[in-house]
Formats: sequence, C-alpha cells, structure tokens
Amino acid sequence: MFTSLQEMDAFESEIRLIIKRRQAELNMSDDTVGKIAFGFMPGQRTKVQALLVGQGAGKYRKPQRMRTSDLMNLCEAVGLKWQEVAKKAAEQKQSPA
Repeated sequence: MFTSLQEMDAFESEIRLIIKRRQAELNMSDDTVGKIAFGFMPGQRTKVQALLVGQGAGKYRKPQRMRTSDLMNLCEAVGLKWQEVAKKAAEQKQSPA
C-alpha cells in the first residue's frame, strides 16, 4: 500500500526505468513502441514520451500519470509482463535507500 504521493511517484518512476531499459536493450524508438502500444490513437510517439519522459521544459517537465492500461500496453510493446514489472517496482519502493 502506498501511504504518500511520493511513494506513488517512486513506484511509477521505477516502472518507467524498467520499461526504458528494456526499450534500450531492444533498440526500439519511441515511435516503434508507440505504434505497438498505442496504435489505436493519434500521436503514438508523443504518448510514449509523455508517459516515460514528460512534457515541458526544465523544472516544469513532469511525466504523465500512468494508468494500468498504459502500463500493460507499454510492457507488452517491449516484451515484458506487466505483473512482473509492477512487482519489481513495488519491491524497489520497499527497499531502503
């Protein structure tokens, strides 16, 4: 259970890190991931960037909140199981800094 917004943010940050690492391992562009994960919507690459990196400049750059369906689609696009990604991110959240 998350007891603060900071914990929720840390959990999502860990998810982003896992997905971005896998994307880099596979040498997949944001465009490619977007076409697989969000092929049903316009601006697929922009959606990936908004979720994984954020929009805006400098201190105003903040990633979009990740919905469960976003997590599932992104994981599927890079060949990961969303349940395992969520579990790993939750374990990282609990480990001492």
